[in-house]
Amino acid sequence: MQAKWQIPRNALAWLLVAQFFVVLPHLMRLPLWVTVSYLLSVTWRVMVFTGRWNFIHLPIKVLLILLSATGIYLSYRSLLGLEPSVVLLLLGFSFKLIEAKTRRDSVVLLFLAYFVVVAEFLFDQSLFKSAYLLFTVVLITTSLMELHQPPYPRFSLFSFKKTMLIFSQAIPLMLVLYIVFPRIDPLWQVPLPSHQAKTGMSDSFAPGDISQLSKDNSLAFRATFEKAVPKSSALYWRGLVLSDFDGRRWSRRDSVKVMKEKKVNNDESVNTLRYRIIQEASFQPWLFSLRIATSASPKVSVTDDFNLQHHDLVYERIAYTVSSNTTATMGGELSGSQRRIDTNLQGRSNQRSREYAKQLYQKANSDEDYITAVLQSFNQQLFYYTLKPPLLGADNIDDFLFETKKGFCGHYASSFVFLMRAVGIPARIVTGYQGGEINPLTGAVLVYQFDAHAWAEVWLSGKGWVRVDPTAQVAPQRIEKSLEDSLSNSELFAGDGLLTSTAFRQLRWINLIRLRLDAAEYYWSSWVLQYRGKQQQDFIIGLLGSISAGRLIALFLIVLVGVLLWVLSGTLLYKRSAKPREEYRLYSTMCQALEKKGLVRSQHEGVNEFDHQVMASNINPQLKSVFHSASQQFVQLAYSRLSYPQREQVLVVFRQSVKMFVVNVKKY
Repeated sequence: MQAKWQIPRNALAWLLVAQFFVVLPHLMRLPLWVTVSYLLSVTWRVMVFTGRWNFIHLPIKVLLILLSATGIYLSYRSLLGLEPSVVLLLLGFSFKLIEAKTRRDSVVLLFLAYFVVVAEFLFDQSLFKSAYLLFTVVLITTSLMELHQPPYPRFSLFSFKKTMLIFSQAIPLMLVLYIVFPRIDPLWQVPLPSHQAKTGMSDSFAPGDISQLSKDNSLAFRATFEKAVPKSSALYWRGLVLSDFDGRRWSRRDSVKVMKEKKVNNDESVNTLRYRIIQEASFQPWLFSLRIATSASPKVSVTDDFNLQHHDLVYERIAYTVSSNTTATMGGELSGSQRRIDTNLQGRSNQRSREYAKQLYQKANSDEDYITAVLQSFNQQLFYYTLKPPLLGADNIDDFLFETKKGFCGHYASSFVFLMRAVGIPARIVTGYQGGEINPLTGAVLVYQFDAHAWAEVWLSGKGWVRVDPTAQVAPQRIEKSLEDSLSNSELFAGDGLLTSTAFRQLRWINLIRLRLDAAEYYWSSWVLQYRGKQQQDFIIGLLGSISAGRLIALFLIVLVGVLLWVLSGTLLYKRSAKPREEYRLYSTMCQALEKKGLVRSQHEGVNEFDHQVMASNINPQLKSVFHSASQQFVQLAYSRLSYPQREQVLVVFRQSVKMFVVNVKKY
């Protein structure tokens, strides 16, 4: 059965283009079968338009629903959550294309497209992704406008130009609403996406886990200091403290609590570092800072292991201010329970390491001497720093210290803490990031996932928790420089193609472009994404002098009137400058020719009325006949609803009639 309304060719072309750009960023993240489903839907719709296939029937719809639900469950082991919901939305968006029969169906399809665009912001809110999604909104609106245009057989940019004009007129109002409209927290939290839960720092690790992050060149966070940036060797960004040990893996203790009072030594003689961090979404609650940090930002607390923690999962890019007293004493006396946790070695594994620790400790005069002896053993023996360490057995500490002697920072931190605990010295592992790249355009320190690092902290009487980094004994260049710089010449490191910026630095102009793009992203995060709370209040006060309903309404009305005047002036100028359509120009040519015969058409006289006047005149009958036919053709072109082929056909005949009339006027 033929549909009463068929999507015009030009409208279908715009719709398919818009849908492609809308689903493209999602398809890069979702399973392959979702892409196949989308391509199948597009192919089916094109075949329906050409008349080769039919619209889908109810049994096929039911089958597609069952297959989609099965595919979602097999891919995510659940039908609930963020990613399953987005997949369901995309599948509905794709399948709706197949069954779109009426204009209403097409409009619903395009309205769904707006929701698909918004869904992408749940995963990425960067400057360039936002610009891309704005472009897709323009395409969707163009498609919506094209549905209400005459059915042209050729691809036209008319609707696109109109859409761009509408968007340009809406920009001033959009900016005013963005500036004055208050930001509110979401009413619900987005569930944890499975693909992002595997990135960044975990709350447990075994030696070798952190080396996997060296393969990730994505940004972890940016830090901007009020004063000079400290040396790279001082940039130890704490994230998690791992105290529990099960014989192989280190993990965060479950009893970590938020400190009601800041247990830090507030020594005013020590310069405090003040800085601001813009952290990328990690979908974890822990934040990153230098040692002994406090923050006045909302929803940021200090834990009893001296780390910062957000009250919610960090499901979007956030900013927070930090003050760090990096030279103050961290922690006081240890309680008995805390000492037992930080000296515990589960089971009786790694016996060689235990015996080795006792031998070194017997030769030492103090805990400090023992720590120095252990560090010297790493420095003097043939230990190697590598991104691809050999696999370790059940006694992983023994295998590393006495067999392979090749490892990443996690291997050295883990073995060091084990040797400390083996002789009763409280010790723990700290994971986070070390170093970072300074962008000279913004002054921000860029910390990437490949800057992930693990080090140790030991508790010494009178000194509290003291940082010790055994990696510095084996690979000091890793601490003085970034991982990227220290291993950029390594074939093993470069061969994986992990750090794209290493290659960029070889070409100065490409590296400059990279830094400029990062600067743009930094300002987008600072001025747009973080425009809320006090920052928004300060900006409005600076703009209006004070925040009041009257001033906000006045600002909105001023901009609204300005936009209306702009639209009105544009409309008037368009009417003055717009050229009349061809049929009007041709009809005017006939009227001008008749003026030579003494027949003048007044401004208020209609086409048919003037035709009656010409037919009642005493001019040549042949002229009357040609003018009457041409007048009827003009009425069809100007006032009838013709398809594109019909219009072209009538216009050709009308041109011939006008040409014949003008020639006959000169003849008679």
